[in-house]
Amino acid sequence: MSNDERVSSNKKRYFTLNYGNLTEQNLKELVQGFARNKLVVAETISSNRARKVNGELQKTVQFVFENGQSVTIAVGEQGDVLSTKLNAKVMPINNLATISAYTKEVSDLVIANEPRYAKVLERKAKAAIKDASNVKPASRSVASRIEEAKATLAQAEKNLAVATEGKGLSDTAKGLADKQRASVASEIKALREEEEALLAEIQKLEAIINV
Repeated sequence: MSNDERVSSNKKRYFTLNYGNLTEQNLKELVQGFARNKLVVAETISSNRARKVNGELQKTVQFVFENGQSVTIAVGEQGDVLSTKLNAKVMPINNLATISAYTKEVSDLVIANEPRYAKVLERKAKAAIKDASNVKPASRSVASRIEEAKATLAQAEKNLAVATEGKGLSDTAKGLADKQRASVASEIKALREEEEALLAEIQKLEAIINV
């Protein structure tokens, strides 16, 4: 990592990163800086790809901490830190002279935000539980109901086969057997659609809880 000190137009010194190679290996000094301030980085995410923002190229690096919070840094072409985002909010950072000073200020912000972050997670969990409680409970699982409907359909098919072969069933009975088969087939289709809807709802709730 390049930890050069540069001087901005307002005469303030600031550290720089190796813009050309923002890899996990070259970001270890930042990771170590967070660790010195009791913040353990669980994952470092950096594609090392540049994109244009307001006409200027920049790259982003994200540090995900063990407590679930994250810090995303936007790095300019000169290797300077353009912005620092705590979770989803951009935070003003004053200490950019050295990596040590920067990680100290950012760590303090992350730690101070832990109670608020915990409350956000609690609200999301409660909302997910509430949504789950609104899903109509089934006395039997959809899968078991489908199996029962299949058994009924099989019987309807058998009855229709008997009717087709003319083994003692009247025209009226034949019509009823055919009608029963169509009705049960329709029920199976509806049950399968219900099962797909429930699975989609479960995935949605899991996504909310895991955010």
